[in-house]
Amino acid sequence: MFRLPITFFVLSIFVSGCSVSKEASSGSKMTPAEFMKNQQIAWSATSRDQCDGMQSPFNEECFMTIAARENDIGLCERVSIAPYEGIPAELSPTRDRCFFKVAEHSGKAELCAMIHDPTAVAKCLNILLPLATINGSLKITPLDKRTQYSVFCEKIQPQDDYEITLKANCFSNAAIYAMNPSLCEKSIVPNSSLFDGSSCFHGIATTLNNVALCERIQSTSLQQACKNTVAIRLSKGIGPKPVGNDATLSSAASSPISLLQEIPFSSENFTLSFVLPSGFDVRDRPNSIRIARTPFVDREIGDDNAFFGITRYNQYNTMESELARYRKLLLDLKESANVIDGTSFITLSGKDWGRFEGDSAGNVLVILFPKSWLEIIERPANASQSFEPLTVGKKILSTMRFSK
Repeated sequence: MFRLPITFFVLSIFVSGCSVSKEASSGSKMTPAEFMKNQQIAWSATSRDQCDGMQSPFNEECFMTIAARENDIGLCERVSIAPYEGIPAELSPTRDRCFFKVAEHSGKAELCAMIHDPTAVAKCLNILLPLATINGSLKITPLDKRTQYSVFCEKIQPQDDYEITLKANCFSNAAIYAMNPSLCEKSIVPNSSLFDGSSCFHGIATTLNNVALCERIQSTSLQQACKNTVAIRLSKGIGPKPVGNDATLSSAASSPISLLQEIPFSSENFTLSFVLPSGFDVRDRPNSIRIARTPFVDREIGDDNAFFGITRYNQYNTMESELARYRKLLLDLKESANVIDGTSFITLSGKDWGRFEGDSAGNVLVILFPKSWLEIIERPANASQSFEPLTVGKKILSTMRFSK
């Protein structure tokens, strides 16, 4: 077997369903630039006839592109099961990757089930189930169709910490999609403060307006945020009415202003409290607090849709290092030093640092406190907003109180 003389950077992770490999019919003498050029041609194809005229592996890459564009899962049968020899499995055209692409492009979570590898199925579900929940498919998808996905989470046999969290996220997303709080228990990772089931219970409780589920959240601040969200939804007539013990909440919901309670955030040296506006979710974590427009979405690649964040310094991220980083990143930088009640802090404002080409954070406001730093960005995760993040962020900031 020959190997292509190419070094790849992994752009995305897909796992093939078979360990047997196959040879490419072209490319043994191809340079990396020539290979990438042929790959770009495959990606830009507009018809199946064009794919037929290409040599392998580019013809199969072409079929995957057309299959995703046309949402044609049947075309994936033209793609081999095994990866090509000499091409990393995560980049080689495979049938599992084709199924993944079609599922992701069509937004149909049920297509994830066609993928052979359990971890790849979980990755697929972790992308599509939150989107299905946000886009309102809960209203049109029968309950029995929504409860099936946890079966695929069960199939994952974690081999490392990443796969442990992958499985936890899978159960959490499946639970919220099915509105089944019992599945939240399976999303809990022992001795983990990030995977303690809180986001799972919060997602279901605030959808069903079930304040009893809020009580199952371990974080007191997130528990209170959950109750506030439920009460505000009830005050506006959003979602189902409470039943049983939850019915006592409906009387409190008649006064929306009283429901905007201060949500405490505690660190080692101070207590932070603020008023969270309705329609926004908060994530209270050991070293940070994050705020996003409802619903809060944690993405598989590690980021989220938060526009407002406070992060505690550590041995790697100090006040000095963050100050230097923002001075380098921000354009049109404005900087000022302030002292209030004996506490000094630095305020920075600027715009458009661009972590990647074409990416933009828009306008950015940063405040460096002695023990933590605050960041408000106009376009989180390079996404447009239906509100004004800086305006809302400054409103939250104006209600903040620190007690030493």
